[in-house]
Amino acid sequence: MLIVFEGIDGSGKETQVGMCRDYLKGKSGAAEVVLHKYPTGNFRELHKYLEGKSELDAKSQFLLFLADIANEQKDIRSELMQGKIVILDRYVFSTIAYQGEHLGTKVCMDLISKLDFLKPDLAILLDLPARKAMERKQKQKSLDRFESDAVFLESVRNRYLKLAKEKFNSNWVVLNADREEKTIHADVVREISEIDKRD
Repeated sequence: MLIVFEGIDGSGKETQVGMCRDYLKGKSGAAEVVLHKYPTGNFRELHKYLEGKSELDAKSQFLLFLADIANEQKDIRSELMQGKIVILDRYVFSTIAYQGEHLGTKVCMDLISKLDFLKPDLAILLDLPARKAMERKQKQKSLDRFESDAVFLESVRNRYLKLAKEKFNSNWVVLNADREEKTIHADVVREISEIDKRD
């Protein structure tokens, strides 16, 4: 099973990913659970850009974020073939939602559709207004260049909602992230259970 968690910065992905991972590991007779988080450390230029230490145009951002994800596709495919449950903290959908601002959502969607990226069994979008997401992030750390722009984050949120509405390359579910962590987690468990039933 391949599960993806998506959402703007500050939507609670890290918390829900951790809770989901613990839940799946604790299930009786559970398969091994593997987590991949993007961006990885393989493309340092991406982190330098996010930290405001370098500049990248929109096309370079898109291609580098996509290359980072593509670089692990072989490993993920192998893990799935071994019967492992794979959780992804961000995926190609993030690349569309964030870099689609300048390149165009349809251009990004069309390109990714033509490439052989694995299709998740479930994409969970943790939906939260940008202002609330920024308030959360400000309590945790100094904000990177994406996290500090409320107008940009709200447009990212809208692109995520468009991807979910169109069921782009996955079975999507949108969860209200402005609730108690345990309540959101219960919804995540329910959605995973629905996938299990279909299998």
